Amino acid sequence: MKSNRSFWLVKTFVAVLLGTCFMTGVASAQVWEGKFTLPFAAQWGKVVLPAGEYRVTLKTMELPAMVSVQDRGRNVRLVMANSYGQPTSSHNELIIVRNGGNRRIHALHLADRGVVFYYLPPKGEREILAQGPVLIQRIPISVNGS
Repeated sequence: MKSNRSFWLVKTFVAVLLGTCFMTGVASAQVWEGKFTLPFAAQWGKVVLPAGEYRVTLKTMELPAMVSVQDRGRNVRLVMANSYGQPTSSHNELIIVRNGGNRRIHALHLADRGVVFYYLPPKGEREILAQGPVLIQRIPISVNGS
């Protein structure tokens, strides 16, 4: 009787340990990091990023996807995606729309993960964007030194 209970405890412990290791591996596989250089100021969600070099990190590829944006190790900003979809190109990039003098990050395109995250403009800007031509610019994102 004691040996059956001991065997059951050891078996349960090993199962929990293996499950924890597996889940940790799955969770860490979700983290995505990249770098980009923004040659001009642009709005991303409610945050305005000045021109400069940035590092972006995502901990999940599902909504609500919180993007952590860090500039040279000083300031960290969090931006939440409004929706997501399928990539339309084979590049990791930021899609920026420009209407007049305003630039806004419209999408974070992660071709290597098979997802695009979209960011809506503020309500007042939606009407302005609908009224005039929009220029689309693409900023490449390097991943793992590429």
